[in-house]
Amino acid sequence: MPRWFNFALIGILLFTMVGCKKQTLVGKWKSDILPLEIEFLGDQTMNMTMSQGVTVNAVGKWKQEGPRLTMSDFQLQGLPGMFGNMGDMAKEQTVELSWKSDKQIILTGGGFISGAFTRVTE
Repeated sequence: MPRWFNFALIGILLFTMVGCKKQTLVGKWKSDILPLEIEFLGDQTMNMTMSQGVTVNAVGKWKQEGPRLTMSDFQLQGLPGMFGNMGDMAKEQTVELSWKSDKQIILTGGGFISGAFTRVTE
C-alpha cells in the first residue's frame, strides 16, 4: 500500500471525527429579536435574563430529548415591588429545537422563548 494512501486515510478519519462533534446547548444564547439571554448549564439548570427597562432573572431546569427542549421549575428574581414575591413559576414549557449551525438555534412553540438564538462567545 502506498505511503500517501495511509496519510490520506488518516486525514479522512480525523476529518470525520471532527465533523461528528455532538451539538450541545451548554453555554449562553442570546435572542436575535428580544433582549433575552439564556444560559444552559451542564448540570441541567438554566439562567434566563430579560432586560427591558427592568432586568428580570429566572432560574430553572432544562432537559433535551431529541428535538424537544423542556424548561421547568422557574423561579423569578429581580421583580420590583409586589411582583418580587411571586415565587415559583412551576409551569413547564416545551419547545421544538432545531439547529441552524453550531452557533445558532431556532426554538418554536414557546411564547416569548420562541425565535432564533445565537451562541454568545466570550
